[in-house]
Amino acid sequence: DVAVGNSGQSSSRTGGLIGLLSLGGTVVASYAKGRVAASGTSAVAGGLVAYNDGSAITNSYWDNWRTRATGDSVPSTLGKTSNELRRPTGHYGIYQSWDESDIDGDGKADAPWHFGTHVQYPALSFNGNGAAMALQRGDYDQDDDGLIELHNLAQLNAVRWDLDGDGAPATGAEALWEKAFRNHPAGMGCPTNSDDADNNDCTGYELATNLDFDTDGDGDVDASDPDSYSNWVPIGGLFSASFDGQGHSIRNLRINRPISSQGLFAAIGPTAAITSVALPNARLRGGASSAGALVGRSEGRVAASWSSGHIQAGTRVGGLVGRAETSTSRIVSSYSMATVDCT
Repeated sequence: DVAVGNSGQSSSRTGGLIGLLSLGGTVVASYAKGRVAASGTSAVAGGLVAYNDGSAITNSYWDNWRTRATGDSVPSTLGKTSNELRRPTGHYGIYQSWDESDIDGDGKADAPWHFGTHVQYPALSFNGNGAAMALQRGDYDQDDDGLIELHNLAQLNAVRWDLDGDGAPATGAEALWEKAFRNHPAGMGCPTNSDDADNNDCTGYELATNLDFDTDGDGDVDASDPDSYSNWVPIGGLFSASFDGQGHSIRNLRINRPISSQGLFAAIGPTAAITSVALPNARLRGGASSAGALVGRSEGRVAASWSSGHIQAGTRVGGLVGRAETSTSRIVSSYSMATVDCT
């Protein structure tokens, strides 16, 4: 559900999936089904996208039985009834082209959706669950795909020290990197560049298992959990690499900070790609603008990902992405069930 209010801020923009879509960003084969209730003279709300600044929305929908809010410059024809969203149980009707979604950017169709029965909404086929990979100590790219494998929250946190994903931490962060990736070899185990034996081919990260910020399993993310994780600091700077969730989930993300660009990632650049990750029960609050469970501000690619929980910020708030801007911004085959508040 999405509840939108306004307390004096101008141009508050809150969407079921994305708050602000601008400057050539795209949304493809995605949907939102949260309920939107807008109040305040300057609040702009939308069931799918709150404000679309001339960008492309293709084969993407929202449940207009749950929310009547169309959004600014969003075609009303993209609003569908609950029955219309649930009736197709395969790649036909409004979902005819959803099997053509290119999740990993290789130019090939990946068909990530599962449609269930006529009383169910579409879900991503992995649904936040995937098989964990075994870690052999010292090699953090067991499958030699060039992606550094993340097995715990400490390693997820370490991504902030290597935003281009090449396996070489920023100057001054070497000791912190070593603490997260014990006994790592040079190059993190990624394949060696054939042209330069000293230059590894790490290009980003992949989740090797499900992660949970409720580290003690007591049902709450609180003082008993490590401070750096109970109030997550968004991975800042501009992430520019690949992040493949491999169908795994990052559960119970919590952020309560008076900053802009809130999410698991604060911002991702035009070369970044985040795919196949679930963020169940994410809770963000206190942000000024550009807040989403996965990314606060996106100039890159987000695909086959979903969120649930409660996202709250001043403006440009989305269940998954707060703000998608530029022609390199693409949201593909993704959805959100999060409650979104514009405060």
